[in-house]
Amino acid sequence: TVDGISDNELDTASFNYDCHGEVSGNVLFYKLNGAIRMIEHNYGAYSHQSATDRYFLKDGEPYFVFYNRLYWSFDQGADEKEATKDDITEQRFYIVNGQPIKCLEKKYTVLSSEVSPPAPEMIPNKTVACSEMETVRKEFDVLWNRRDQRTDIQCLEEE
Repeated sequence: TVDGISDNELDTASFNYDCHGEVSGNVLFYKLNGAIRMIEHNYGAYSHQSATDRYFLKDGEPYFVFYNRLYWSFDQGADEKEATKDDITEQRFYIVNGQPIKCLEKKYTVLSSEVSPPAPEMIPNKTVACSEMETVRKEFDVLWNRRDQRTDIQCLEEE
């Protein structure tokens, strides 16, 4: 699916939302031959958090989910007055028949004062318990229920 996205072979549909100025985002549905193959959810909250969640689908069910979530703050220990610190968490969920078979997590920090920040691909993933699968499923269901949405809305979840 990623190859189809980078090659512009997939059809896309999207909508934006802004929920009372607290959480806002964009949801993109990537389709191949009419079937949704990936859902990408880009969003931010309270100006210090941003995230991209990607759900890779087969027959309308996720088989792989990738979360990339960032929280930034001012770096209190830096010499520079406006130095920032990005705490990044990547999570990977591998799913077969609706059940998680493996869950990985990677956490790292990027400081704006660093000359050579860490390369994310060089930081190893750690196998973790798949305890967040219920939350992953709920977040997916909210997006899946909006798969026919084509106009911007206020809040992602039903009000």
